[in-house]
Amino acid sequence: MQRDAEDEADRAESGRMRVRRVLIEPLCRLGLRRRPRISAEDHDAMLRRLEERFAYLDEPSLSVLCEGVERAAGGDARNLWPDEVSIRNWAEQLCRPPGGESRLVRSWLASAAGRAAWDEGQEVAVALRKYLRRHGRPPHDFDLVRIRREADAWRHKRAVIAERVDAGSAGQSDLDWERRFAEAVDLVRGLVFSGEEGAA
Repeated sequence: MQRDAEDEADRAESGRMRVRRVLIEPLCRLGLRRRPRISAEDHDAMLRRLEERFAYLDEPSLSVLCEGVERAAGGDARNLWPDEVSIRNWAEQLCRPPGGESRLVRSWLASAAGRAAWDEGQEVAVALRKYLRRHGRPPHDFDLVRIRREADAWRHKRAVIAERVDAGSAGQSDLDWERRFAEAVDLVRGLVFSGEEGAA
Protein backbone atom coordinates (compact mmCIF):
# COMPACT_ATOMS: atom_id res chain seq x y z
CA MET A 1 0.00 0.00 0.00
CA GLN A 2 2.76 2.43 0.93
CA ARG A 3 4.65 1.50 -2.23
CA ASP A 4 1.55 2.20 -4.35
CA ALA A 5 1.23 5.63 -2.73
CA GLU A 6 4.90 6.34 -3.40
CA ASP A 7 4.53 5.27 -7.05
CA GLU A 8 1.49 7.55 -7.42
CA ALA A 9 3.41 10.47 -5.91
CA ASP A 10 6.33 9.81 -8.28
CA ARG A 11 3.96 9.79 -11.28
CA ALA A 12 2.38 13.04 -10.16
CA GLU A 13 5.78 14.69 -9.74
CA SER A 14 6.87 13.38 -13.13
CA GLY A 15 3.69 14.80 -14.67
CA ARG A 16 4.27 18.21 -13.10
CA MET A 17 7.85 18.25 -14.40
CA ARG A 18 6.57 17.35 -17.87
CA VAL A 19 4.09 20.27 -17.76
CA ARG A 20 6.89 22.60 -16.71
CA ARG A 21 9.26 21.32 -19.41
CA VAL A 22 6.84 21.09 -22.36
CA LEU A 23 4.33 23.86 -21.62
CA ILE A 24 5.46 26.48 -19.13
CA GLU A 25 9.19 26.84 -19.75
CA PRO A 26 8.89 27.08 -23.57
CA LEU A 27 6.25 29.80 -23.22
CA CYS A 28 8.41 31.71 -20.73
CA ARG A 29 11.39 31.44 -23.09
CA LEU A 30 9.24 32.84 -25.90
CA GLY A 31 8.62 35.88 -23.72
CA LEU A 32 5.11 35.36 -22.34
CA ARG A 33 4.70 37.64 -19.33
CA ARG A 34 2.19 37.96 -16.52
CA ARG A 35 -0.69 40.31 -17.09
CA PRO A 36 -0.15 43.76 -15.50
CA ARG A 37 -3.00 43.51 -13.01
CA ILE A 38 -1.79 40.15 -11.68
CA SER A 39 0.82 40.15 -8.91
CA ALA A 40 3.98 38.10 -9.36
CA GLU A 41 2.87 35.85 -6.50
CA ASP A 42 -0.54 35.21 -8.06
CA HIS A 43 1.03 34.55 -11.45
CA ASP A 44 3.48 32.02 -9.98
CA ALA A 45 0.59 30.37 -8.11
CA MET A 46 -1.33 30.08 -11.39
CA LEU A 47 1.62 28.37 -13.07
CA ARG A 48 1.87 25.92 -10.16
CA ARG A 49 -1.85 25.16 -10.49
CA LEU A 50 -1.39 24.49 -14.19
CA GLU A 51 1.46 22.09 -13.39
CA GLU A 52 -0.77 20.26 -10.95
CA ARG A 53 -3.89 20.23 -13.09
CA PHE A 54 -2.25 19.18 -16.37
CA ALA A 55 0.02 16.48 -14.93
CA TYR A 56 -2.21 13.86 -16.60
CA LEU A 57 -1.51 15.21 -20.12
CA ASP A 58 1.04 13.46 -22.29
CA GLU A 59 3.81 15.28 -24.14
CA PRO A 60 2.04 15.57 -27.54
CA SER A 61 -1.07 17.05 -25.90
CA LEU A 62 1.04 19.51 -23.93
CA SER A 63 2.84 20.55 -27.11
CA VAL A 64 -0.48 21.27 -28.82
CA LEU A 65 -1.66 23.20 -25.75
CA CYS A 66 1.60 25.17 -25.74
CA GLU A 67 1.02 26.24 -29.34
CA GLY A 68 -2.56 27.21 -28.54
CA VAL A 69 -1.55 29.32 -25.55
CA GLU A 70 1.15 31.03 -27.64
CA ARG A 71 -1.36 31.94 -30.34
CA ALA A 72 -3.84 33.25 -27.76
CA ALA A 73 -1.33 35.50 -26.01
CA GLY A 74 -2.88 38.86 -25.17
CA GLY A 75 -1.80 42.45 -24.95
CA ASP A 76 -0.68 44.91 -27.63
CA ALA A 77 2.56 42.97 -28.12
CA ARG A 78 0.74 39.59 -27.97
CA ASN A 79 3.04 38.50 -25.16
CA LEU A 80 0.75 38.19 -22.10
CA TRP A 81 -0.44 34.90 -20.63
CA PRO A 82 -4.12 34.16 -21.34
CA ASP A 83 -6.36 33.80 -18.31
CA GLU A 84 -6.24 30.52 -16.40
CA VAL A 85 -9.79 29.41 -17.12
CA SER A 86 -9.21 29.68 -20.88
CA ILE A 87 -6.08 27.53 -20.67
CA ARG A 88 -7.94 24.94 -18.58
CA ASN A 89 -10.81 24.84 -21.07
CA TRP A 90 -8.43 24.34 -24.01
CA ALA A 91 -6.71 21.49 -22.15
CA GLU A 92 -10.02 19.76 -21.46
CA GLN A 93 -10.95 20.03 -25.13
CA LEU A 94 -7.71 18.22 -25.97
CA CYS A 95 -8.10 15.47 -23.40
CA ARG A 96 -10.49 15.10 -20.50
CA PRO A 97 -8.96 14.65 -17.06
CA PRO A 98 -9.02 11.09 -15.72
CA GLY A 99 -11.46 10.13 -13.03
CA GLY A 100 -14.76 10.37 -14.87
CA GLU A 101 -17.10 13.30 -15.14
CA SER A 102 -16.26 16.94 -14.56
CA ARG A 103 -17.54 18.68 -11.43
CA LEU A 104 -20.12 20.52 -13.55
CA VAL A 105 -21.60 17.29 -14.96
CA ARG A 106 -21.67 15.58 -11.56
CA SER A 107 -23.21 18.51 -9.67
CA TRP A 108 -25.72 19.47 -12.37
CA LEU A 109 -27.05 15.95 -12.82
CA ALA A 110 -27.22 15.45 -9.04
CA SER A 111 -29.23 18.68 -8.69
CA ALA A 112 -32.96 19.23 -9.00
CA ALA A 113 -32.42 20.02 -12.70
CA GLY A 114 -30.84 16.61 -13.26
CA ARG A 115 -33.66 14.85 -11.42
CA ALA A 116 -36.23 16.78 -13.46
CA ALA A 117 -34.52 15.67 -16.67
CA TRP A 118 -34.51 12.06 -15.45
CA ASP A 119 -38.21 12.27 -14.54
CA GLU A 120 -38.90 13.62 -18.02
CA GLY A 121 -37.25 10.55 -19.52
CA GLN A 122 -34.00 8.61 -19.50
CA GLU A 123 -33.20 9.89 -22.97
CA VAL A 124 -33.55 13.50 -21.81
CA ALA A 125 -31.13 12.90 -18.93
CA VAL A 126 -28.59 11.23 -21.25
CA ALA A 127 -28.90 14.10 -23.74
CA LEU A 128 -28.40 16.59 -20.89
CA ARG A 129 -25.19 14.82 -19.84
CA LYS A 130 -23.95 14.91 -23.45
CA TYR A 131 -24.67 18.64 -23.62
CA LEU A 132 -22.89 19.39 -20.33
CA ARG A 133 -19.84 17.37 -21.38
CA ARG A 134 -19.63 19.02 -24.78
CA HIS A 135 -20.30 22.65 -23.82
CA GLY A 136 -19.04 22.78 -20.24
CA ARG A 137 -21.81 25.13 -19.09
CA PRO A 138 -25.43 24.88 -17.92
CA PRO A 139 -27.99 24.90 -20.73
CA HIS A 140 -30.10 27.93 -21.64
CA ASP A 141 -33.79 27.56 -22.48
CA PHE A 142 -33.09 27.30 -26.21
CA ASP A 143 -30.46 24.63 -25.47
CA LEU A 144 -33.11 22.60 -23.64
CA VAL A 145 -35.19 22.58 -26.82
CA ARG A 146 -32.27 20.96 -28.67
CA ILE A 147 -31.64 18.54 -25.82
CA ARG A 148 -35.27 17.39 -25.92
CA ARG A 149 -35.17 17.11 -29.70
CA GLU A 150 -32.14 14.83 -29.51
CA ALA A 151 -33.82 12.82 -26.73
CA ASP A 152 -36.90 12.38 -28.93
CA ALA A 153 -34.73 11.06 -31.77
CA TRP A 154 -33.07 8.58 -29.41
CA ARG A 155 -36.44 7.50 -27.99
CA HIS A 156 -37.67 6.80 -31.52
CA LYS A 157 -34.51 4.88 -32.37
CA ARG A 158 -34.83 2.75 -29.24
CA ALA A 159 -38.46 1.95 -30.15
CA VAL A 160 -37.43 0.92 -33.67
CA ILE A 161 -34.66 -1.30 -32.33
CA ALA A 162 -37.05 -2.89 -29.83
CA GLU A 163 -39.44 -3.70 -32.69
CA ARG A 164 -36.60 -5.25 -34.68
CA VAL A 165 -35.55 -7.33 -31.67
CA ASP A 166 -39.13 -8.58 -31.24
CA ALA A 167 -39.30 -9.43 -34.96
CA GLY A 168 -35.89 -11.14 -34.88
CA SER A 169 -34.50 -8.72 -37.47
CA ALA A 170 -32.19 -6.59 -35.31
CA GLY A 171 -28.66 -6.36 -36.64
CA GLN A 172 -25.49 -6.33 -34.58
CA SER A 173 -25.17 -2.56 -35.01
CA ASP A 174 -28.65 -2.16 -33.51
CA LEU A 175 -27.75 -4.34 -30.53
CA ASP A 176 -24.42 -2.55 -30.02
CA TRP A 177 -26.09 0.87 -30.12
CA GLU A 178 -28.76 -0.15 -27.61
CA ARG A 179 -26.11 -1.69 -25.31
CA ARG A 180 -24.08 1.54 -25.36
CA PHE A 181 -27.18 3.59 -24.73
CA ALA A 182 -28.18 1.37 -21.81
CA GLU A 183 -24.70 1.85 -20.35
CA ALA A 184 -25.12 5.63 -20.67
CA VAL A 185 -28.49 5.37 -18.89
CA ASP A 186 -26.91 3.41 -16.04
CA LEU A 187 -24.13 5.98 -15.71
CA VAL A 188 -26.57 8.90 -15.69
CA ARG A 189 -28.82 7.12 -13.17
CA GLY A 190 -25.83 6.86 -10.84
CA LEU A 191 -25.08 10.57 -11.22
CA VAL A 192 -28.68 11.71 -10.77
CA PHE A 193 -29.21 9.66 -7.61
CA SER A 194 -25.65 9.99 -6.25
CA GLY A 195 -26.64 12.05 -3.23
CA GLU A 196 -29.66 10.06 -2.11
CA GLU A 197 -27.88 7.17 -0.44
CA GLY A 198 -25.87 9.49 1.77
CA ALA A 199 -28.94 11.54 2.59
CA ALA A 200 -31.05 8.52 3.55
